[in-house]
Amino acid sequence: METVPLTKDAYRAWDEFCLESEDAWFWHTSKWMEYVLNFWPDSTSDSKSFFIIKNGRVAAICPLILEENNGVKEFSYLHSFGFLPALSNHLTKKEKEQ
Repeated sequence: METVPLTKDAYRAWDEFCLESEDAWFWHTSKWMEYVLNFWPDSTSDSKSFFIIKNGRVAAICPLILEENNGVKEFSYLHSFGFLPALSNHLTKKEKEQ
């Protein structure tokens, strides 16, 4: 397995995965992440989101936003909890547990 950072060039593939995965919802999409990244101009937000690739295929996506507010850095979405990765529907139960 390998991790591949999410770049703007990969937004289409990311969003297509979101449409197919039973684990993904609106808050996993690139549009929502862009909204989160730009919501508070006074805070510094940076996407650390990534794909997990297994055997040349996307096995999962992990939305991950690093926010800095008043000198404190944390992984969150709009100063709240983050979202779990979304897994591929093609993974077996054992693979999903791993």
